[in-house]
Amino acid sequence: VAAFLPLLWLVAAAPLAYDGWSSTEAHDMFAELLVLSVLVVVVVLMMDNIRAQRIGLRAEGEEARQEARHDAGTGLLNRRALEEALEAQMAASRAAATPLSVVVVDLDDFKAVNDGWGHMAGDECLRAVAEAILGAVRGPDSCFRWAGDEFAVLVPGADLDGAAQIGERIQ
Repeated sequence: VAAFLPLLWLVAAAPLAYDGWSSTEAHDMFAELLVLSVLVVVVVLMMDNIRAQRIGLRAEGEEARQEARHDAGTGLLNRRALEEALEAQMAASRAAATPLSVVVVDLDDFKAVNDGWGHMAGDECLRAVAEAILGAVRGPDSCFRWAGDEFAVLVPGADLDGAAQIGERIQ
């Protein structure tokens, strides 16, 4: 706009230079160019504002998508993310003819922790379990909180023996 407006004024003033100067025409042209310039600036500012809003909405949407796939209590991916990842991993495993394993972790008698020590202690216990699971898996593995006291680990490329090794490390 900073380059366009001066060029517009110059081109609009050209007839005054080669047709001869007329103060009435110059005044009318100046008034029209002033109105047009103000409209251009207003439209550009509005477009910039809309662009900034769209960028902000896109970022908020991405943040919401991420939050919708994470468990707030443990920081792990949640059941929705597990279902999506499982579908994608199964397709990839079929296409590459490689094994895919799922290790399920269930905390025995977890209700007793909540009943005996309270839900805050139970939540802390779940966070500690999540950290232990994350520490036991390999780089390509994905960890999920499947349900209340159940966790799942997708183990691409691992057969039954490989999954059993990861299960033992988690245990």
